[in-house]
Amino acid sequence: MSILKKKLALVLVLSLVAGIASGQGIGSFLGNGDNASENAKILGSKFAMAEVATSSAIPTESAATVSASPVVSASPDASAVASPEASASVSPDAVSASPTASAVTEEYPVCNYMKKKVKVKWDLKKGKKKTLTSKIGGIGKKNSSVTLKSYKITNASKKNYKKLVVKFQFKDEYTPNSKEIKKVLKYYKKHKAWHSAFYFTVVDKGTGLSLEGKNKVKVKVKQGKWKFKNTKVYADNGAYMSKLNATIKVTITYPKTYKRLCIAAGSENTINEDITATAFFKGLNAFGETSLYKKGKKNSHWMVVK
Repeated sequence: MSILKKKLALVLVLSLVAGIASGQGIGSFLGNGDNASENAKILGSKFAMAEVATSSAIPTESAATVSASPVVSASPDASAVASPEASASVSPDAVSASPTASAVTEEYPVCNYMKKKVKVKWDLKKGKKKTLTSKIGGIGKKNSSVTLKSYKITNASKKNYKKLVVKFQFKDEYTPNSKEIKKVLKYYKKHKAWHSAFYFTVVDKGTGLSLEGKNKVKVKVKQGKWKFKNTKVYADNGAYMSKLNATIKVTITYPKTYKRLCIAAGSENTINEDITATAFFKGLNAFGETSLYKKGKKNSHWMVVK
């Protein structure tokens, strides 16, 4: 999972700001029938979480994954959303208190953490749609999906390096009814968030650590811009919410001799990001120590790059 500064803040990846004309406008994800012209601007890489703000103040936090949450129409109390919450700040000291995290960060031991310590689905394949579960505020868990649309390995321009270019597509696979749309809007008004985040991640198979930031195995990850083709679904009172359809291209450069490269995509299991997931995307703890795994062991799909 990953965003512009590289490494995540699963909680704030998209910030919806009323009246934004520059940047990447993608339209609003939620609306009350009175204000259907909000624009969204992506500030991070891996997540596409959408949140609404009524001022021009845009958070500068970066994210490291693809979380996509629909956005609601601007309301008087929506301005509070512009500031990052608990998940936006992670103390390295707090995370390093974990014996596993600190030991793995200091050295990359020859082991097989992802195969032996955790149980995930090793079924990510090019062209195959895989099922996910997203949590939607007010209406519970709903079906979503991820598809690895493209996958190509070539020799990199740098000597003795390879380049992998992949494209992920994340989609909401459910259609809310009128009653559910109203419940989601009500939930958003109270909590200023409503959709769990989608994400992708690049991981060392031996340690379970994210490689999206600076790492000892000389892997570099670069992501493109999120592209959206959302579909609006309307309630009987004119309110609406969007079914998310987002794609992202990711380029990974790695040494030819490196054999522990993994890629994965999934959905968060909570609407608000917690410190364990944030720390993971910063390379501070292993995947198995996060809410991404502990609260949804089957809610991600993995592949070893060969």
